[in-house]
Amino acid sequence: MKLENLLTHIPAGLTPSEIVKKASLEWGVMECEGYFKMPEGEMIKTARKSIVRDDNLTELTTAKAKWNPLQNADAIATFYNFCQRAGTSIEYAGEICGGRRILAIAKPFAEYDVKKVGDLVNARAAFISSHEHGVGHKVCLLLTRLACTNGAFKQVKANLQIVNHCNPSLQTMGNIEAALKSCWKTWENYGEEADKLAQAPVTAEQATIQVVKNFGDPSLPIDEQPAFVQDVLNMFCGDMIGSEFSSVFYTAWGLLQSVVEYYNHRQKYRSSALAQLSTGYVGQKVSAFQKQLVSAYLK
Repeated sequence: MKLENLLTHIPAGLTPSEIVKKASLEWGVMECEGYFKMPEGEMIKTARKSIVRDDNLTELTTAKAKWNPLQNADAIATFYNFCQRAGTSIEYAGEICGGRRILAIAKPFAEYDVKKVGDLVNARAAFISSHEHGVGHKVCLLLTRLACTNGAFKQVKANLQIVNHCNPSLQTMGNIEAALKSCWKTWENYGEEADKLAQAPVTAEQATIQVVKNFGDPSLPIDEQPAFVQDVLNMFCGDMIGSEFSSVFYTAWGLLQSVVEYYNHRQKYRSSALAQLSTGYVGQKVSAFQKQLVSAYLK
């Protein structure tokens, strides 16, 4: 995943306002009356508000009357404070999905050597601020395997929000502290779990069962399974980037990384990085598969 292809690189030492300008996030959002166009052309006022960009009037979402938007400058300032207290700084920032989401990613704050064989994974904090109704704002970890730049988002804590559309008072130092603690705990747990997965042997037959169960069709023979299944199993059996590490050689960790690599590098339309950043889809799929592997091989 090449972040520089999706976001603006932020030089060190910039203030929050300078980051906003550098990342072209100087626009804001505002409320407008919402209308519905009837088939005959009549415009009917609705109970919901339209939330639009103030630079080009593009509608980003609709919301109820009590909507309290988090402006881009406030989102960046919040994450800037988060990074300051964590001893890191914002390295990438920008808009995705036409401005419906604002993303800021910090410099790596930690690195883990899986199984102590040189298979390195680093951790970055990421803040996703949404201008969409019902999505909210999240702190996540972006975990990247350096051997192949595989990356996957892992939510720090379910329902943890530093700020909230309907309750801006949640933007408090206490919430920032809670997010920092959860971020570090999630990272520690991830490293411990990665080591255990790297020490759990998995045969090709077992890998086939797991991948077909989670991503394929158990009623079909292996040669008729989707391309995803075929490619992941080929990577697991040695066609993976970074396959020289013993941590991924016929292990549960190797099977997990085969799935992550497919999403990041192998699928036909490689919009996975953007999809992952904008919707969390890849992160959710990988997290669900990791839980399945933990259940199967570590308990």
